[in-house]
Amino acid sequence: MAKRIKAIKCPSCGGTKATELRADYYRCDSCGTPFFLDSDDITIHHKHYTASGTNIFTQKNKIIVIGFLAFIIIMIFIFQFGNSPSNDRSYVAPTVAETEETPKEPSKSYEWESEKVTVFKDDKNTPIYIVIGKLDPVEDAIDRKDSLFFGVYDVKTGSQLLFDRFDGSSSDSYPTMKFQRYEDDNLYLTIDKSQIYRFNKQSLRFNNLRKQLETEVPEFKDGIAQVELADPEFDGAAFKVLANDGGKHLYFPMAKRVYDPEKMWDITAKHYAEDVSTTEYSFSRESSEFPKEKIQLIKYKFQHRKGYPRDKHVFSWRKDYGRSGIFTERSPYKKRLITDYAKQRGKITSIEDFTPGRNYFSPSVVVFNDEEVIIRFRPTANPNDKLILQCLDANTAEIKWTLQDLGRIEDMIILDDGYVLLSDNKPIFISTDAKTQVQKPSIPITLTLN
Repeated sequence: MAKRIKAIKCPSCGGTKATELRADYYRCDSCGTPFFLDSDDITIHHKHYTASGTNIFTQKNKIIVIGFLAFIIIMIFIFQFGNSPSNDRSYVAPTVAETEETPKEPSKSYEWESEKVTVFKDDKNTPIYIVIGKLDPVEDAIDRKDSLFFGVYDVKTGSQLLFDRFDGSSSDSYPTMKFQRYEDDNLYLTIDKSQIYRFNKQSLRFNNLRKQLETEVPEFKDGIAQVELADPEFDGAAFKVLANDGGKHLYFPMAKRVYDPEKMWDITAKHYAEDVSTTEYSFSRESSEFPKEKIQLIKYKFQHRKGYPRDKHVFSWRKDYGRSGIFTERSPYKKRLITDYAKQRGKITSIEDFTPGRNYFSPSVVVFNDEEVIIRFRPTANPNDKLILQCLDANTAEIKWTLQDLGRIEDMIILDDGYVLLSDNKPIFISTDAKTQVQKPSIPITLTLN
């Protein structure tokens, strides 16, 4: 059979240039595809494979791929180092400590809840506003703080002097708290009738007195079941204490004495060498026996030993028959603002109608000192009239100033340069002439805790 000469072409790319590897076995010089020849029809068979280290791309594709990779590397380099302020500075990768911060708990806002407030003076006579209570979150009701917290604020500037968790607790959602200032110039606090504290003017914190009382006072050695603050007008500056053994006592912290409440009737009438003349003010009460008599502001003096038991002085016009017994309309009597017997028991030495001719309705004495007396009353018998606050000169009864509509007044203290009034749980600083009134801070106080 005659043989025909045919051009050898690569079955893959059609190239005519090939390198013979062995007999009838070739490799394309263009694409690298191996193939062999069948001697009958010179049929070309080819086999695709990728040898180790052999690129499957054509030369043209290699150039494109290499160029693309080079472009990516250059862009990364520019991004990382292009903004370097100086080319001669070496780049140091930041450590984890430099790039990562310890996650912080987000701050939350709280408002006072079940709070009790008062006004007082610190050891430098700076007027301060004290609040103690629980904290209620503004947004998340689940995060309510059941612990007690307390804050101390400068009334004049509104600045916070101290805020901290209170060194005490209450299991009640609405704890029963009571503040009381006594004549020993100290501020006391009771919580749920189980704990008693004294305010420290230097540290601005409350000191728990319960363990001290149980240790130092023999009557309380078995423990204290309940403790309350007595009314200073009726009993004096005293704690009402129920001991664990069932004993009821009146403890006077200034005198450091314990008295039996059932024997106070005799104790308050006794005269002591340490008694001094004391001046106080009180409004008379409406009289059932002389209903036409006006209510009067009484200035009186009595003998008293500071920090010890005292008697309550009540003034009201009455018939004094001079003795006890059964009396008729024809029985002789004397019209008295206070009976001779009550006057003697109370160790009263003088009584004076301090503001004769003036009218008072629903009156009360708010606070007084040696220079001033501050009272509150309605000017007419109309129950819808607003109560007014009035300051009188303690020597002449002259009216120094009058203020109207100051809300529900809970307390007041007199300063050298003005007054601090606690009204509707808000402290108000009042200037000496009462022309300036500044309210700082206000309740509720919003706190931000981390």
